[in-house]
Amino acid sequence: EDTIKHLVNNSKNKPIVRYDVFFKQLFFRLINKISIVKLTVKMDIGLIDAAVTSIIIGLMWNLLSFLFVFLSTYTRKMNFLNIAITPVFNELKFECYVDCIIKIRTGYIIFESLKTLSSLYFRR
Repeated sequence: EDTIKHLVNNSKNKPIVRYDVFFKQLFFRLINKISIVKLTVKMDIGLIDAAVTSIIIGLMWNLLSFLFVFLSTYTRKMNFLNIAITPVFNELKFECYVDCIIKIRTGYIIFESLKTLSSLYFRR
């Protein structure tokens, strides 16, 4: 029993694959195989103060613009994009509706998972 605890707690025994590294590499390998058929984002944002509401609306437009540029750069194609952010003044409100259809082949997921797993395992 002591030898088992020693083997488990030994600092030389490292896990075969670090999952954070695995999923990060898998994400960047699969992102260029994705086709986005439809992306719809509708938001209603309201705060008590109108000035703060307008700042938050501008921030959300900036974040969604960055997301659009990222997706259009790294994915295969984006067919339909609809973004609507509506300010609601003098009312505390947050509603968000996201509708997205993504196409990717199952074979890509399996192949890239095995490829990433083997590259992480044999790199040691």
